[in-house]
Amino acid sequence: MSNAPAVLSALKNGQLIFIHDASGSYLAASTRKKEAVNQLIELSGAEAHSEAFVAIGESPQLFDYVVQIPELAWDIIEYAEKPLHVIYKQGKGVPAQVLPEGRIRLMLVLQNPLHDILVKLHHGILCVPVDPAQVENFKSVIAEALALPPQSGSGISAARVMELGPNGEIKFLKR
Repeated sequence: MSNAPAVLSALKNGQLIFIHDASGSYLAASTRKKEAVNQLIELSGAEAHSEAFVAIGESPQLFDYVVQIPELAWDIIEYAEKPLHVIYKQGKGVPAQVLPEGRIRLMLVLQNPLHDILVKLHHGILCVPVDPAQVENFKSVIAEALALPPQSGSGISAARVMELGPNGEIKFLKR
């Protein structure tokens, strides 16, 4: 019933996907497919870049996107009870347009079906929020769509946003 294999294949082939959950809609691309990432950035518009984030499936993938990882980061991302976006001060692995002031926003996705896709992909996906009313405009570039289950905690929309400094400083931006 799930189209997870088709979504995984599209990401591996450098195509854009559409992700929808109860609280948001996103265009997404594999961070390892430069052309797809550039297309995603071009289509999404500058205003969406500050809300862009990288969804990862396993905590060791932090090394791919954060220059200096504070010890506290491991506990925070793995034990978050609600969807949590963590902003790190020194990002890498994605174009500068989605790194406002060098910061990167990450989310460890532990819920299926997206978690399984990310684990099999072995790296993150860059997600950019889009207005659901505008999705029709993107149909020609979307290879696959993934609707996330409406159960509590299964989405990728940020229930909470925090900034984590390299020395473990914490600042909540959205609780």
